[in-house]
Amino acid sequence: MEEKFLKAGTDAYSNALHRIWWGAELTYEKAESGDIKDRDYSRTKRVLGFQELANDILDHDFARYIPVTHACGDLLCHDTLNEIKEEGTYNNPPSNSNIVSRTTTLLREELTVRRVEMMEEDDIVETIEDLRDDVMRREAGWS
Repeated sequence: MEEKFLKAGTDAYSNALHRIWWGAELTYEKAESGDIKDRDYSRTKRVLGFQELANDILDHDFARYIPVTHACGDLLCHDTLNEIKEEGTYNNPPSNSNIVSRTTTLLREELTVRRVEMMEEDDIVETIEDLRDDVMRREAGWS
């Protein structure tokens, strides 16, 4: 228990507070004022409040590129996925955890052949939306 909270670790899993801090650093929205105390941590709360999303975003190399982390946090959070499900487009949609797991796996694969730093933010959002929607279509039995 002491190692988990008090000792310096060798990786993000060895210290829970470090992992939470790093997750917050990757997901907060900068304030227009530029002041640290005005940062918006609502995305951070959504990401860290959804274990599958937090693990899948923060454990992949693409998490080091903040526009991808932000897009994943916005497009794969419970609220967004539940809104899509409520639209009724897909019959028997998969669980939110399943959608996140499959989408981030496909994203990781996609980014092995694309240089994420060269992508515009709109392209990042479109890529994640397309992958997420593809996961939901496949699960609904569409081809």
